[in-house]
Amino acid sequence: MKKTKLYNTRKEKGFSQEYLSSQLNMDKTSYNRRENGKTPIRLYEWEKLAEILSVDIEDIYETDYIEGVAVYDNGVGAITITNLNNNLSIPKEFIECRTKYIEKIENENKILLAEIEKLKEKLGNSIIS
Repeated sequence: MKKTKLYNTRKEKGFSQEYLSSQLNMDKTSYNRRENGKTPIRLYEWEKLAEILSVDIEDIYETDYIEGVAVYDNGVGAITITNLNNNLSIPKEFIECRTKYIEKIENENKILLAEIEKLKEKLGNSIIS
C-alpha cells in the first residue's frame, strides 16, 4: 500500500526520492519500493525519515497491509500483526526459530525421499509403492 502521508510530506518539503534514499544509505529503487508499499519500512527507517523531514513520526507513519492484515515491527523485538478483530505480537526470536525448524524439516524430507528412491532401486519398485 502506497505511503501517501510520506509521499505528500516529502513533496511538501521539496525533497526528492534520490535525496531521501541517500540519507537512508540505499539506492533510489529501494526507497521507491518502500514509498510505494512494495517493501516494508522498518521502524528505524521511519524514525530517520521523520528526522530528515522535520516531522513527528505519526505525521508520516502508515502500516504495511497484507491482505487486510497490518504487519509492523514494534521496535521492541517483536512483530505485531493486526486485523479488525485481533492484535497479536510475536517475538522475533520465535519467528526465526520456527523458520529454522521448517527449513530443517524440509531438508530432512529431501534426505528421506532420496533414501526411499535408493531403496526402491535396490529392492525393486514392486516391493515399495
